[in-house]
Amino acid sequence: MDDQTKAPENLSTQEGLDLYDRNRLAPGFFAALFFVSAAALVYTLAAFVHDIILALVLVALFRPAYHWVCRVLGGRRWVASALVTVGVALLVAAPLALLTTALVQQAQLAYTAVVGFLREGIAGVGPVAWAIEQARGALLNFGVDVSTEDLYSVVSKAGQVVQEGAFAAGGSVLSNALAMVVHASVLLMVLFYLLVDADRLRDFVFKLSPLPQEEEELLVRRFGQVAKGTMLGNGIGSVSQGALCGIAMWAAGLPSPLFGAAVMSVLAFLPLVGVSIVVVPLGIYLFFTGSPTSAALFVAFCLGQAAVFENVVKTKLIGAGAAMHDLLAFLVIIGGLGVFGVLGLLYGPLLASAFLTLTDLYFERYRRTLALNFIGRQA
Repeated sequence: MDDQTKAPENLSTQEGLDLYDRNRLAPGFFAALFFVSAAALVYTLAAFVHDIILALVLVALFRPAYHWVCRVLGGRRWVASALVTVGVALLVAAPLALLTTALVQQAQLAYTAVVGFLREGIAGVGPVAWAIEQARGALLNFGVDVSTEDLYSVVSKAGQVVQEGAFAAGGSVLSNALAMVVHASVLLMVLFYLLVDADRLRDFVFKLSPLPQEEEELLVRRFGQVAKGTMLGNGIGSVSQGALCGIAMWAAGLPSPLFGAAVMSVLAFLPLVGVSIVVVPLGIYLFFTGSPTSAALFVAFCLGQAAVFENVVKTKLIGAGAAMHDLLAFLVIIGGLGVFGVLGLLYGPLLASAFLTLTDLYFERYRRTLALNFIGRQA
């Protein structure tokens, strides 16, 4: 019989002191071990935190579809999860693959056109040569005499910069593409298992949490609402902006309106700047090609509808899903973008919603309890 199983009356004084010390130190020692092991696990998974969070968001969005497929297949959970995961991959990966292919093709065409213009300029023909002569005349009006050879030297150096930048961009795109493949694979793997085991994960987290179950359910429910509202709000708003800008490009006679619509749908996810990254240069191009009226109407329409979607439609949709004021929704989107990058579009509303939910719980349940505990300690 060891010290733990001996009856208290059979323990010697020294054994009793040793047992008392162990029982007193064990909880603190266990807590230290628990938090160290948890911190080590978080550190190990730190590179995939964003993938796991995005997978949780996708689970909140597609769990109803998983349950429907599971019922259709007669309860085959793993097959249903595999089908839904493949569907999500196709839903996300197929448009991205098409967009990436189009971007590469358009980038090659743009690079070829720029290099061709610069070579014509160096040879003294084409629009670049005309622009050089116009620039030299404008400088002469201000008393600055720059030789044509110097301007052509600038054009030649610009051509070298374009070529070097193209090679650097190509290497960066390749490395980023490999990283995206790794993270996408991890995300889909996490999604596949969470669709099946989301209930087990929720029960595990609920057991760890000391909060009442109804409060834990409220936090999980709010997470799903915010995830859906944010994804749908940004998705609907951004695609609508891109589509309207593509129609405006077609009406203005600009080339590749479909490609432009796809690019601006992606850029529309970025608040404040968004589609203006493409709209303003296209407006300048229209202005200098002899269509100032078309340029003004094009820029005014694109930026006007973008402002409506950014400040009204998106914030309404996200704010409604997160049960927060439109102004707060707008601020947390901008703030999240500055702190977390593009993922801040999701993290900002999630963090704000968590704070508002905890605030409601504080007023309803914990305000009086915390105040009484504080008064008791003071007494």
